Amino acid sequence: MPKLTAQMVRPACRTVLLRARHRRIRGSGFLIHRGAEIVVEPGATFWVGASTQILRDATITVQGTLRIGSKVFANRGLYLSARHSVEIGDRVQIGEYVSIHDENHAFDNPDLPILHQGFVTEPVVIEEDAWVGSHSVVLPGVRIGEGAVVGAGAVVTRDIPRGAVAVGVPARVVSYRPGFGPLPPEEAGVEVEAAHVATANTMRLSL
Repeated sequence: MPKLTAQMVRPACRTVLLRARHRRIRGSGFLIHRGAEIVVEPGATFWVGASTQILRDATITVQGTLRIGSKVFANRGLYLSARHSVEIGDRVQIGEYVSIHDENHAFDNPDLPILHQGFVTEPVVIEEDAWVGSHSVVLPGVRIGEGAVVGAGAVVTRDIPRGAVAVGVPARVVSYRPGFGPLPPEEAGVEVEAAHVATANTMRLSL
């Protein structure tokens, strides 16, 4: 039997303590670091896959369904609100201080304070192997495709196709990773601004 080390025991102990405090979290073999603020409302579902790590200072609120796949890495300062449904696929990489929301304030009624207009919700999906760069914001109703890259500081307001590289405010597709796309714009549902498809190697992105 292999000898247990402190490096092996401490993460397991933290996971046990976390699940003891937050009994509505489901999954095993994951690690959420100290300093995380987690609220899982009664009736909500929070599932985390194996070998996933969420670093310190995360704030996670679940009132609906949150599913995080296996081998996901979220750097420090993640803010995630799942009022309806957020799904994060396997091996997704999330930079520091990323914000992910599936809800937004309603503001259609000019005669009523925004405070009293409630919320509108739309599901968010981040497919497997995607990379969301630091300080990015992912807004309700967005699907980020498999293997897509979102540049640091982007605000994602609409779908990003698989393998696409998107940057800016609002985020727009500027290239595709080698081996992906591009899809015709009418299929991708986004505006491809680059005249020629560049490789991700030409982009300066930050995790």
